[in-house]
Amino acid sequence: MRKFIFAVIAIIAMVGVGFFSYQYVQNKNYDTTIKSAEAAVTAQDWQKADADYKQAQSIKMTPETRTAETQLDHAIKAKDATEDENWHLAQSQYHAALDVDGGLDNINTAVQKALDEVNHKNAMAEQASKTSAEQASAASAASESAARASFAAQDRAESMSKKQASEAAAKAKSHAKPQSDTKSSHTSTTSHSSH
Repeated sequence: MRKFIFAVIAIIAMVGVGFFSYQYVQNKNYDTTIKSAEAAVTAQDWQKADADYKQAQSIKMTPETRTAETQLDHAIKAKDATEDENWHLAQSQYHAALDVDGGLDNINTAVQKALDEVNHKNAMAEQASKTSAEQASAASAASESAARASFAAQDRAESMSKKQASEAAAKAKSHAKPQSDTKSSHTSTTSHSSH
C-alpha cells in the first residue's frame, strides 16, 4: 500500500511539474511575443505588431492583446491611408486608435507620434497646394496681362498702319493734283494754239 501511495504521489508530482513547466514555457513565450510586439509598435511596424499580439493572444487571452488588436487595426488603416497620401483618412484612423477605451500606453505614444507626422505632412501638402494655386493664379494673371499688352500693341500697330496709309494716300493725292493741274493747263494751251 505504501508503494501505491508513493506511486500516486510521484505521478501527481510529475503531472504538477509538467503542468507548471508548460505554464512557465507558455508565459515565457507570451512575454517574448509581447516584447516583440512592443518593439514593432515603437518602430511603427503596425502589421508585425498586430501579428505578434495575435500570436500572444493565441498563447494567453488577455484584455491587453484584444485592446492592442483594436488599436492596431486602426493604425494599419491609417498607415495605408498615409501611403496613399490621404491625410484626412489617416488622421481620422489615428484618432480612432487613440480613442479606444483602455488603450495601451506604448501604442498610444507611437500612434501619437505617427499622427504628428501625418499632421505635419498634411500641413505641408496644404501649403504646397495653396502655393501652387497662387502660382497658377499669378501665371494666369500674367498670361492675361500679356494678352492684353499684345492686343494693345496690335491695336497700336493697326492704328499706325492706318495713319501711315492715310498719310500716304494724302501725299499721293497732293502729288496727283499738281500733275492734273499741269495736264489741264497743258490741254488748255494746246487747245488755244489750235485756234
